[in-house]
Amino acid sequence: LFRCEGPCSKSICLDNDRRREICVAENTRLAPDVEPTAFADTPIRVYVGMQLLGSRSDRGLRFLNACETTVQEVRDEGLLVDGGFVPWAEAKAAFRLPQAVTVHGAQSRTYAGAVRVCLGRAPGHVHRMFTPRHLNVAVSRCSARHLLRGLAVVCPSCIHQQNPR
Repeated sequence: LFRCEGPCSKSICLDNDRRREICVAENTRLAPDVEPTAFADTPIRVYVGMQLLGSRSDRGLRFLNACETTVQEVRDEGLLVDGGFVPWAEAKAAFRLPQAVTVHGAQSRTYAGAVRVCLGRAPGHVHRMFTPRHLNVAVSRCSARHLLRGLAVVCPSCIHQQNPR
């Protein structure tokens, strides 16, 4: 049902477990030699130049929820990001990996690169909570149709068979 063809810059998932799985796999691929650091959401292999996603807004408005920032420097006491210095305790609570987001987290966003839509826990699976509205939100986040990855034609009867009401 869903086949990812070609590289993508962002994955939109229906469930958080799949989002975390994609993020960790991509982070491991990009920095295999870096020791992971425990963050609130997932372990992260932090390196200079990587993107991090704000998972909450801080009072100083240095980083905002759902906005990406770049790591400028990794220090013993914390991270230097686009918005300034962030101590480790705060960074671990405020950032997560940006490679995948949930459908709900993607609302009001537009992604310029290739986008993969993952509406189940694995390719070919459709999550039991899936609705056509989720699909509409996910595919409308992409800035151009040719940048959409991983979608085949979905017939309503197939969805209904997997998701009996």
